[in-house]
Amino acid sequence: MKIQALLPRLYLPLILLMCAAWAWRPLEGGFDFWAHAAVGKWIWANQRVPHQGLFLWTEPDAPWVAHSWLSQVLFYGIIANGGPLAVVIFSTVMAVLVFFLLYKLWQREAEVTFWTPLVFAFAIWVSAPRFQPRQELISALFVVLLLAFLIAWQNGRFDDWLEHKGLVDASIVAVPIITLFFLWINLHALVAVGLLILLVTIFADGAQALLGSDRYDAPARNRARVLLAVGVLCVGATLLNPYGMKYWEAAEILKSGSQAQFVAEWRPFWEPVAMYEYAAIEAVFFLIGLVAWWANPQRRWSHLLWLLLSAALFIRSRRMLWLSAIIFVATIAANARYLDTPTLWRKWRRLSHGDPFEAIPDALRNIARAGSVLCLVIWVVMAASRHNPKEAGDWSTIVRNVPEGAAKFLADKPATLRVFNDYEDASYLQWRLNGAPDGTPPKSGRHPLYIDLLNAYPDRLMTEYIGILDGKPSALQQLNKRKINCIVLADHHWTRKEKGRRVDTPLIKYLKLNRWKLAFQDKQSKIWVR
Repeated sequence: MKIQALLPRLYLPLILLMCAAWAWRPLEGGFDFWAHAAVGKWIWANQRVPHQGLFLWTEPDAPWVAHSWLSQVLFYGIIANGGPLAVVIFSTVMAVLVFFLLYKLWQREAEVTFWTPLVFAFAIWVSAPRFQPRQELISALFVVLLLAFLIAWQNGRFDDWLEHKGLVDASIVAVPIITLFFLWINLHALVAVGLLILLVTIFADGAQALLGSDRYDAPARNRARVLLAVGVLCVGATLLNPYGMKYWEAAEILKSGSQAQFVAEWRPFWEPVAMYEYAAIEAVFFLIGLVAWWANPQRRWSHLLWLLLSAALFIRSRRMLWLSAIIFVATIAANARYLDTPTLWRKWRRLSHGDPFEAIPDALRNIARAGSVLCLVIWVVMAASRHNPKEAGDWSTIVRNVPEGAAKFLADKPATLRVFNDYEDASYLQWRLNGAPDGTPPKSGRHPLYIDLLNAYPDRLMTEYIGILDGKPSALQQLNKRKINCIVLADHHWTRKEKGRRVDTPLIKYLKLNRWKLAFQDKQSKIWVR
């Protein structure tokens, strides 16, 4: 096989290896996977979805929409049958599958050039912070499938089916996408992103059919008309969930002044810790997508809206890092044929006052392809080198930084303890102490907690929690008012840095002054009782 044919075949395997190296990571105690699996265990045992918060003694009757109930059952099934290793494998495979499908989408829409793997490498790097065993894995996959469908639809790949069909008959072609939305609404609340993509596409295609280039294109007008009907069916499919329209009440957590302001992943990329390097890559993706879109003489208005939507999502919340990158790459792929190697070569020859019709030298092609392969190899090695005890953990490490000692201590104590726990380790404690291991437990669980990562409680509880950690006198009074007699804290809540030295946090100072007893301590947790 000639080298010019061999080098491009290495792109995809190296891209997937890089993605796998970034996605493979131990289960941390702070992952919300544990809490979702605990809820899934409860749902499986009770054969119903919850309508009130679970496993908290502070707000046991708070209304709650478990918008991810189906994925919670899935997560429970994975860990119950395969253990933590199965969870890590699932997370890794899902991340790899997303980029595999994105690459296949690019191959379908345009030529894979020497710069294509560079786009994918940076997309993987910028998405890596979101590679965790959570429902976002499913949403990322569904976003790719939705975009692939919409791009194929706009390119007329379904025109033979749509011809001479009524709206209802023509909409049958979209049954898989309608089914996707039915599943998505029960798997993850980020179905809202999918709905936004679909609705802006319907709006843009309709406007382009009425006012733009498609007004003289009968098949394009028909596609826009049928897509509107498909959109109505997809929106209708989202009503097929256990909560109906109440499902969207979960979005109240995002309103201004809510507890979302305390959750780092819902904040903009510049706070609490700036992510400017990730923002820079996302900005580059936006610009490449904009240039590719503008270069396309048959440019779709919807693709411009996709770029703007993706940018807005990332600016609004850092948790959209991965989904924004997916939308950017898919949009670039849909227009990349107008930035392929021959086009770029002709533009370069004109700028350098050369012959634009001169063929690209084979040596230059091979150098560019070899350079891309070399970059990918280096990045694969760098991603794999993260797997050491100081960073991502050894390859053989499956679970780490979990409050196992604290969980065992509490498991041996009566469930009458009123526990104040930290937000971060609550997820693992819920998995170990609650759920439904033997039949149907009480609604609040066997060892209910003060707070958790599911945010299924009023904003005032999060405000009170932050106040207690900060040692505010008004908040500390709640320790007595709520008759709290056990406090479980992870190591980062013990001390903080002041003037170059470590000192006790305000809460620890309060406990020492008020004669709380240190009943348990290990590297991960401390437990005080009274």
